[in-house]
Amino acid sequence: MDIDIYQQCPCHADKKIKFCCGKDIVHDLDQILAKNKSKQTKSALDQLDRSIQKFGPKDCLLTIKTHILISQGEIEQAQETNDQFLAANPDHSMGKQHEALILLAQGDVTGSINSLQDAMDSIKGDEIPLSVANVFRMLGAALLQHGHVLAARAHLQFAQMLKGEPDQELQQLLYESYRLQGGPLLLKADYRLPQPPDGVEWEKKYLNVMRAMNRGQFRKALQILKKIDEHWPGDEVVLRSIAILTAIMADVENMAAAWRTLAQLESVPQWQAVEAEVLAQLFSTVESSDMVDVVRLTLEIEDLNRAFEIADQEPFIVTTQAPEEDPFGEGPAPRNAFIVLDRDQLENTDGMTLEMIPVVSGELMLFGKQTDRSARLVLIGADTPKLETVRSRIIETFAEVTQGDDQREAITSTSRAAEALSWNWHVPAGVTREQHAELVREQQTRQLLGAWSDVPFHVLDGKTPRQAVGDEALSIPLRALVLQLEQTADTQSADDAHIVALRNELGIEQPEKIDGGRLETEFVSPLRQRHLDFASLKDDQLIGLQSDAMAMGNLAVLKLAIPEILERESLREQVPPQACYSMMARLTDDDERALECLSKARHFARQSGEPLGTYLVQEFEYRLSRGLTDKLPELLQTIQQKHMREPNVEYQLAYVLEKFGLISADGRSPDASKNAPPPEMAGSASESDAPGSAIWTPDDPAKAEKPADSPADEGGSKLWLPDSE
Repeated sequence: MDIDIYQQCPCHADKKIKFCCGKDIVHDLDQILAKNKSKQTKSALDQLDRSIQKFGPKDCLLTIKTHILISQGEIEQAQETNDQFLAANPDHSMGKQHEALILLAQGDVTGSINSLQDAMDSIKGDEIPLSVANVFRMLGAALLQHGHVLAARAHLQFAQMLKGEPDQELQQLLYESYRLQGGPLLLKADYRLPQPPDGVEWEKKYLNVMRAMNRGQFRKALQILKKIDEHWPGDEVVLRSIAILTAIMADVENMAAAWRTLAQLESVPQWQAVEAEVLAQLFSTVESSDMVDVVRLTLEIEDLNRAFEIADQEPFIVTTQAPEEDPFGEGPAPRNAFIVLDRDQLENTDGMTLEMIPVVSGELMLFGKQTDRSARLVLIGADTPKLETVRSRIIETFAEVTQGDDQREAITSTSRAAEALSWNWHVPAGVTREQHAELVREQQTRQLLGAWSDVPFHVLDGKTPRQAVGDEALSIPLRALVLQLEQTADTQSADDAHIVALRNELGIEQPEKIDGGRLETEFVSPLRQRHLDFASLKDDQLIGLQSDAMAMGNLAVLKLAIPEILERESLREQVPPQACYSMMARLTDDDERALECLSKARHFARQSGEPLGTYLVQEFEYRLSRGLTDKLPELLQTIQQKHMREPNVEYQLAYVLEKFGLISADGRSPDASKNAPPPEMAGSASESDAPGSAIWTPDDPAKAEKPADSPADEGGSKLWLPDSE
């Protein structure tokens, strides 16, 4: 490699090699770096050890050795080497960077953040070494994995700024920090430090905060802000900046308090105070309500086969697929698995009401005899009065094959608030999608206006939402609890009328419409954007919102933005109508409306000379997901005979068929029964009714199968759908 003695020393001291670690070491450095570059890692490490023995623990040798050991995952050795380096150079930037990476590898994310901040504080001069960008990137990825979204985004954005040019991996990580499928919308917003008002006494000190942020010195910026707050307490800009930086530092112990302090400030507009309180509730380390244990009840059984026969005959016990491994990690997998209902299964849907539908109250598993353990029956469920009723019935039902008393053990827990909002039905075969949707709407109304409204919350001083109505001191926390429901993905996909009804029930006024002109002067969070007057938006504002909503999965905004885009002739070229109608079909849960949108998408695609195959595959997928099977064979035939050569169509069709279990990964037709969702999931509250969700299961018409040896179609394609011939 021919290293020059006047190059910067590899230990990244602000010196040339000749004046840092010495010119005598150049030959060894040359060999070490050449071996490492050619991936002769062990040889490079051996050479390093020999060089250290010859020259002593030179900084450059220890630095290079630490770097190689970290890259090889030899963390313990890397720490020993880096500790040796830091003993001689306690404030060295490279040593602190390596310390940050070592702590990150050990799972200490908080320690890693502080070590990286030590490194940033120790960098002198205007230039920041590019190597720092890699540490910020790796730490940002780890923070994202640990759920510290705002901290992750800030670290990734700083890494991107240091890089200067687009970095695909960084951009993907940043995209993931905004996408957060199912995550709270408020965490998808960019929280930037606000500008200080002109002429305030602390303006110059605040400029130091901004300078520190531009150098990646997040901790230093926070320290300056806290000093400003000590001398000029209670300023909204300062407190907001403190809250943002506390989140960026992933300071778990203080994040909730920082945002709550902002929420309680009288000068903060109500909507900002409510959103700050939502963030405080999200960041809190304390559950919002009391916890409910999820318990495991175990009974020894004498005759496993007889126990299975009993379970198989009982109308309140439903067979389901047994897990392939013991979920408790204690031995062999269970022989059989069941769900346990709070009442007997319904035979049909005649006169069915919500009260008649059985609810899954627990899981039941039968385990065989082991060398040191008897065969046993295990019942799992949330420790509620409903489980106690089921437990009594299980003990009575299996009395002839059980011995001794049941053993109770708490295995996890869930909050009462989460329990109040969850349910799991077992609906009978024959329930139509329309019946199911109506039952879901009725159940959601009961859950929100009934069960949830009667749960005591810690942020309401132990009161229930219903009891907190009219208490001015609890107004912001109560509104924040309702806003949390509004921003969750499940509620977003449901009827907004439930949230409107809940607000009315709790005496909370409905949000006002926001004029588009306010976007130029104030921040409107992704959650508040649904309350914009979309007709008042300028074209560029509308396109920007639609683009952001796509990236974030903000369905409520997309449902409002796309129809407005379609109304504007000025946007026809920028956003083709076929793309809009395709998206609208994905956003509606009305079959007639969705199919109409897909028909319009094809119409406009045909007018523009665009291939139609993609839109036909989308309709095929939609019909499958909704159980609309009458036109599937002819639709598939049209796609296969006329559109398979169009870009991506064959891939998209194969993906859809594999997704619904109609072909396996190798293109063959699998056993349809092995791929169908278990019937007990059909009425689950976790099931999405949105287009593209799992195939409709009650009385499922799409489970017929084609024999494995059936001939392929004339074109030789492996793609096939039941009844396509």
